[in-house]
Amino acid sequence: MNDDSTLQAPPVVFPGQRGHESAYRTAYDLLSRRAPREALEVLEPALEVEPDNTGLRLLRAWAYLLRAQLRQAEQELLAVVERYPDDVWARHALGRSLERQSRLSEALPHLRLAAVMSGDPEHELAVLRVERMLAERGDLSWDALG
Repeated sequence: MNDDSTLQAPPVVFPGQRGHESAYRTAYDLLSRRAPREALEVLEPALEVEPDNTGLRLLRAWAYLLRAQLRQAEQELLAVVERYPDDVWARHALGRSLERQSRLSEALPHLRLAAVMSGDPEHELAVLRVERMLAERGDLSWDALG
């Protein structure tokens, strides 16, 4: 009998999961179900093996965003954007992480670029939202919003 009175949950294992090669699929599924802690448990060992895997890093950024670990998300996304400046999702997510930290002036260029690159109405709404907040606090002229 175990002297330790705490129970340890077994690691999350999904049917067909055979190691790091399935980490992306498993983590994506977990994140789509809003289970970021579990996704990070899958991603961390895979990223130790493949630290430059952009797909895994983007999933880790998504998990950080879901957990409101905004500085970690920002660092992850900055690294991806530096390497792949045309990655629309990373660019928009970086802008959103900065926005959620109330760093609106830093967020706006990333959000604008993502909106222009994608044409996505949601991205355009993010730009308008941040521009409005900047104007309301006096950091951007209302005339500049036209």
